[in-house]
Amino acid sequence: MVMNVLIVEDNELFVNSNARSMKVLANKYNIDMKVKVFTNVGDLLYQHIKEESIDLALLDVEIGNHDGVKVGKKIVKYHPLVSLVFITLYRKYLDRASVLDPIGFLVKPVQFDRLEKLFCKAVMLKQGLLSLEEKNTKFVTVMENRNKMEIKECEILYIRTCQRKLLLKVGERNILISETISSFEKGLSDLFIKIARDILVNKRKVKEVRGMQIIMCNGDSLDISWRKFQEVIRKLHT
Repeated sequence: MVMNVLIVEDNELFVNSNARSMKVLANKYNIDMKVKVFTNVGDLLYQHIKEESIDLALLDVEIGNHDGVKVGKKIVKYHPLVSLVFITLYRKYLDRASVLDPIGFLVKPVQFDRLEKLFCKAVMLKQGLLSLEEKNTKFVTVMENRNKMEIKECEILYIRTCQRKLLLKVGERNILISETISSFEKGLSDLFIKIARDILVNKRKVKEVRGMQIIMCNGDSLDISWRKFQEVIRKLHT
């Protein structure tokens, strides 16, 4: 398991201290960890939030002239299951951050034992999600060019009709099968949402909703039927 940690803090002293603490904890608990640090809010940070995995985010409530809570909202938008920890010099700012349901708060200077407890909590949350995903792994059987194959349902990004066949987008691969979308849909779990008459998407692979389109994690854009828009938005958040 890889733990992806994001630290956003404008004070280099605290940045270095927290980054060192993360490395100590990774070694102590034998966790493979990737730590990314930003000392200011800008395009590079937002690009990282959009494109990279984040399991644990340590955010200063005030990052220069920027609001750390707003950064937290952006992270939650792209990573709804992230473990957020807000850090500040002043306890009075913590109430604003509580609306994002963080796993905890830290007051500067950060106490290592308190950070360790929150780190362990984040690790356990990720392990729980991984075990739940593994437990719920389902396979679908398809025929492509007379070749029978089993595909993990969770690895399918989306399904759409294509020239009287079904196109299954699995990673970078396009799999064409001779089946109708209505019959194929019956064998799927509620992991999939019908966003149009001829399109099903894996809600865990949705990156964002942009206007009347869904942007998938691989960058593909798919049109949402206006009749289904409200239903799609509701299902994406359940």
